[in-house]
Amino acid sequence: METSLGESQYSSFVIDIKTEEMLTIIQHLRKIANELMTNANPCLEILAHTNFYHEGAAKSTMKAYNSAISKMNELLKVYSHAGQLMDYYVQKMIDKDEELAKIFNGHSKD
Repeated sequence: METSLGESQYSSFVIDIKTEEMLTIIQHLRKIANELMTNANPCLEILAHTNFYHEGAAKSTMKAYNSAISKMNELLKVYSHAGQLMDYYVQKMIDKDEELAKIFNGHSKD
């Protein structure tokens, strides 16, 4: 799908959107979110709640794990939200393509 930015100082720019590329991006976003949920977050949780590290010289370092868990959860939300937005826009593109195909097919029969 290609679109221009209309009549403006940017009218020479064309946005070229390929559905296949968007679907690939969605797959990558899902893989990243899944990796964060299944591997990174659980490992940080285990480290943060390991009693061995709660005393002695490592005690102050352990506070960093709670911060890391919080940051990891924020990152997971960002990737999940980005994937949801991509899903939404790909579906809108598909819907619009189908709508335009119906219009085109209706006119081509005349």
